[in-house]
Amino acid sequence: TVLLEADLSAPDRRDPRGVMIRRQTRLDVDEDALPSTWWEALAVGEFRPTTYRLLSRPDEAELARATTWDMGWFGRADGVHRVGLSALEVHPEHRRKGYGRFLVQEVLRYARAEAAGAVAVQTGATNAPALALYQAAGFEPVETAVLYRLPAGVRADAS
Repeated sequence: TVLLEADLSAPDRRDPRGVMIRRQTRLDVDEDALPSTWWEALAVGEFRPTTYRLLSRPDEAELARATTWDMGWFGRADGVHRVGLSALEVHPEHRRKGYGRFLVQEVLRYARAEAAGAVAVQTGATNAPALALYQAAGFEPVETAVLYRLPAGVRADAS
């Protein structure tokens, strides 16, 4: 996996499609969102998750969504207040239209307004589309790690 961070003191990167996307969509922000999965409840439930949903103006269809959480409890030595970005998802029929990048830019804008210094995200080192999206939005790789997972369908049973 790769951990990437966007330094929020850097200038905002603009996507030329952003103006049109802003006219066609509405951003719904739930600042005290309930976790959507059991993993999210265990991992970030205590850290004030915020859910962002990008909705189509004509029919309110969800085009993309993301969750952030306050990483302040993990105070790193550099003293930068970080927000973690997770669960970014663009509906399959709406991919490659700029919605993901627009949503990430809105998350960064919102984090700046909340006085965060950086936004961190983790993705697979072989996930080329995600890496390209994050780097286009101003994220830079800061760490790599090996993440071990059980194969699908295998679980550890406690006896």
